[in-house]
Amino acid sequence: MIILEVKKDKKGNYIGLISEGHAPDSFGKKGNNILCAAVSTLVQTLYLHLKIMSNVSHETIRKGFLELEVSKTSKDTNLAFKVIMTGIHNLFKQYPEEIQLVESNT
Repeated sequence: MIILEVKKDKKGNYIGLISEGHAPDSFGKKGNNILCAAVSTLVQTLYLHLKIMSNVSHETIRKGFLELEVSKTSKDTNLAFKVIMTGIHNLFKQYPEEIQLVESNT
C-alpha cells in the first residue's frame, strides 16, 4: 500500500508531505509498477519544483520513502501542492484499496 500524508498549517497552507510504501505486484513488478510510477512522478515533481524554488527546509529520501517540509508558505507553494494533489486525488479515487491518503492540519 502507498501511504501519503499531506500536512497543512492552521491557515490551510501546505507545509509538508510524506510518501511511503509500494503498490502491490498486481500493478507490475518493481520498475514496471504503473501505480507506483504515477504516484512517484507526482511526488518527485513536487519535491523537485520546491527544491528549485529553494523552499525545502527538511527532506528525507530513501527507497520507497520521501518526506519534505517547506521553508516558507506562499501562494506559489500552495499552487504547486494543489496541482500535484489534483493528480493524487484522482489516483486515490481510482485505487482506494491501494492508496491511503491522510490530510492533516497542524
